[in-house]
Amino acid sequence: MTNGMMACTLRACPILDAGKDPCALPTAVAFGSSGGLVAYQDQYNLNPSTGLTVTRNYMRGLADGATVRTCAPKLPVCGAPAVVSVSTIVADLAAADVQAAFALTTTPIYGVDQRPVDGAIFSITLASGGTILVGAPCPSPVMNSCRPIPAGVQKLADDLKSLATAAAGQPACAGL
Repeated sequence: MTNGMMACTLRACPILDAGKDPCALPTAVAFGSSGGLVAYQDQYNLNPSTGLTVTRNYMRGLADGATVRTCAPKLPVCGAPAVVSVSTIVADLAAADVQAAFALTTTPIYGVDQRPVDGAIFSITLASGGTILVGAPCPSPVMNSCRPIPAGVQKLADDLKSLATAAAGQPACAGL
């Protein structure tokens, strides 16, 4: 408290939204890249009760030992400054353009889907329903077949990728 007013100092201020807990993930979020000629694919599951689980699936014949491996890295402290944490993802999921994308009746593909030319696309699926696919940014000028990536959807994809990169670097995932 400063002069009778609440103030944040050295730690992140929680996002207050009508009494909602900024660290309470509303639903499980599965995400990861799919497609491309790769040795393995990682799938991430961010769950409100169990945290983050990483599952690595090696393509047939490309792994010594198990072809499916998992790890459960620790998540950053919720609301920690300068890192992506659960509060970041909760805020991203609340963005109007993200909500609109998940509400569509068919899975939208934003940006360029590079799978037809051996590329990958980033998939985000909510356990409560809905999937969105995020490809490379549309070329300029935008082609008729390319749906530009909304800012909130791009931020969600970028933040999930950042969370995945941080998880992969943890000792718990060294055996993947």
